[in-house]
Amino acid sequence: MPKDDTPGVTGTPSSGSRLSIRNWKLRSKLALVLAIPTLTALILGGLRAHDQLHQAGQFKQISARVDLASKVADAAQALQGERTLAIGKIIKPGDAQVQGALANQISLVNQSVDELRAETSQLAASDPDSAERYARGLGSLDALAALRTSVNTPPYPEFAAFTTYSTILRSLVQLGREVTSSGPDQELLRQGAILRAISAAKESMAAEDAALEIAALRNSFSDVLLDQIRAAHYRSIAALDLFRANASPEQTQHFADTVSGAEVDGRARLTATALAHAAAGTLPNINRDELVTDSFVNLEKLRSVETGLLNELRTRSNQLADEVSSAAWRDITIVLAALVVGLALSVLVARLMLKPLQVLQRSALHIAHTRLPEAMDKIMQDPDPVAASRSAVEPVPINTREEVGEVARSFDAVHAQAVQMAVEQALLRENVKGIFVNLSRRSQRLVERQLGVIDRLEADEQDPDHLASLFELDHLATRLRRNGESLLVLSGAGLAKSVPKPVSAADVIGAAVSEIERYARVDVGVIPEVAVRGLTVHDLVHLLAELLDNATYFSEPETKVHMRAVVTRQRALALQITDRGVGMSAEQIAEANRRLADPPELD
Repeated sequence: MPKDDTPGVTGTPSSGSRLSIRNWKLRSKLALVLAIPTLTALILGGLRAHDQLHQAGQFKQISARVDLASKVADAAQALQGERTLAIGKIIKPGDAQVQGALANQISLVNQSVDELRAETSQLAASDPDSAERYARGLGSLDALAALRTSVNTPPYPEFAAFTTYSTILRSLVQLGREVTSSGPDQELLRQGAILRAISAAKESMAAEDAALEIAALRNSFSDVLLDQIRAAHYRSIAALDLFRANASPEQTQHFADTVSGAEVDGRARLTATALAHAAAGTLPNINRDELVTDSFVNLEKLRSVETGLLNELRTRSNQLADEVSSAAWRDITIVLAALVVGLALSVLVARLMLKPLQVLQRSALHIAHTRLPEAMDKIMQDPDPVAASRSAVEPVPINTREEVGEVARSFDAVHAQAVQMAVEQALLRENVKGIFVNLSRRSQRLVERQLGVIDRLEADEQDPDHLASLFELDHLATRLRRNGESLLVLSGAGLAKSVPKPVSAADVIGAAVSEIERYARVDVGVIPEVAVRGLTVHDLVHLLAELLDNATYFSEPETKVHMRAVVTRQRALALQITDRGVGMSAEQIAEANRRLADPPELD
């Protein structure tokens, strides 16, 4: 497996799949966190708005049904007039005035029925179920054509015409009842109830008046006719009682103010008189013209109240529809505005989080790759590491007090600790260099004394074997001195020796050869007549001695080490040392050249 080459890092733990949530960018994680409440708010707000708009549609539907109820009331009003005139025509077939009025009334009824059917077809587009029920209610109107034919074909009983017309009208009243019998608002239901009561009372009174007209024209009561009159009379009383029970005081007062007057009182008087005569078993003695006039005025007044109630119902339904629609759009606007504000704040917070993190990332990388190495080099090279470290740490440019700011301060602390370690390392290196210099100086003094003692012994010694041993001790001491000088070189202090005047290259090379133990194996060629500056003589002698010692040590004892010197075209002295040792591989040569080109710090 590949290994991390970062110093101090032994391995990188597995981060898992790139698709794992923990490996997502922080921006993506924040988007995921925001997506859930945003979708929840949109769904809940959408459901609420859908319910409100649906409720507004229901109120609009009620308004449309009120328009249909108005058409139903118009058709019923016109058909009630046709019933009265048709009964008069049957009883008095030769009355031209009644026949003309009946023809005009039939045209009015047909127009009202056509408008009613058109209104029903428009309603079918938005509410098919209701339209189907309304269509069944309108089916009774199909019997009008056959009924009118029967009315114009004597002999057709007036009571049969009364019954058939009343049956059709009851279907229309029932249709109007269904139109106004549903709604999601209690006030609408109350107004629908009183509207149905007025419609029922109006039809009951109209039926009662039509039956009284038969009695007036025949000037007699049949038992069946009397039962119809009484049933209609009691139905009208019950319907008005229901109206008064559900109507508001204002509506009750409006009814009392509208349905009043001489004609209303006259109709009531005529009805009471007729019922009294019927109870007494005498003739009705009803003035038919007065009955028709009073009945027409009474029905018109009831129609006025009915129209007013329809208008109130329509206004209420439109008002509720507008209120619910406004509330729905208001809620939609509030939800969207809240989402926009929330998303804007989320984006702002995300930027406030991500920007410091990006700054922190760039600063951390810059510290790791640039500022910290530069600071450590400066500290290592400065004679006073403590003073150099005071300006080495620059804080990360994040000044917040939240978690990112605390992490930035942690990076500053890590940076400061790294700089402090560099200072301690620099001081340690200075101490080590001082130890090297001290040990080198002390050992050099001892070696110099030892060489002096060996020189005196060599001067006084006559035995060749002893002299050879002294020479060997001399070379070992010289090597010890060179090792001490190497310590000075490693410490950076230098040899601190100089020659006041230039020295020939031959003398420098000869001094280097004389410092190694196997000097006899060195073959020195012709040396050019050049001089070496005195400041560099000791350094050059030390370097050549190390190279020659290495060449003789790592080559076969019976081989020679050749040393040549030439002057190049650039007026430089080139020295070449050749041996036949074990050699170095290409990689070792490259590594040695790299270390020579960029010497590492002493560690």
